Amino acid sequence: DTSGYYNPSESLAQGAGYTSVCRMPAFVPIYSWFSALFNPYAAYQFVVVLQFLLGVCSVVWVARIAGHLAQNKRAYYMAGIIYASSLLTAVWDPMLLSDSLGNSFLILAFYLAVRFKNEMNWKLVFWASLFLTWSIFFRQIHVLFIPVLYFLMLKKEVFFITTLLFAIPILLAFGSWTAYNYSKTSRFIPIVDSFSSCYGYMPEQLVAIRDLVIAWGED
Repeated sequence: DTSGYYNPSESLAQGAGYTSVCRMPAFVPIYSWFSALFNPYAAYQFVVVLQFLLGVCSVVWVARIAGHLAQNKRAYYMAGIIYASSLLTAVWDPMLLSDSLGNSFLILAFYLAVRFKNEMNWKLVFWASLFLTWSIFFRQIHVLFIPVLYFLMLKKEVFFITTLLFAIPILLAFGSWTAYNYSKTSRFIPIVDSFSSCYGYMPEQLVAIRDLVIAWGED
């Protein structure tokens, strides 16, 4: 389903606007401008290189998060080595899918949240929320981490400013996306359209088999 991510972004690069309610425009800030300046193939290579570099950085971020939470140098090295050698995550870095950047931005968000706990720099609250929101645009399941990240950074004595800075990227991003979808479809679509609307081309039997496998708890 790679085309589902890139075709709408390429449409925007060609000046025809974003054309899908089935995929959120997470790749637009990364891919579309590069494709418009050069060509789609160069843009694909740019995405893969960026994924790899952020994947490398994610190893460091994971190690620092673990080191901070455990207050232990051993945890720092163990977490870094385990994450660096995990094929469950590294396998996505050379692929034109949403998993690599979604994972990297989620990790970056938590790393910035941990830094905020140490430094009390208010800019870090905004940036942590921004990268969490961006990770949600890649992988919608990451929406579950919104309350986790919020309560990680929350301090009673600065409740208002923390909440405000954390809410701004989320409200702006989802508000703009929802408004854009409504202008195109006259329907309320805050994330993506329904499975039946986006994948109605699938044979009925295939959808039924997918539902059965999911009901068994499988992937």
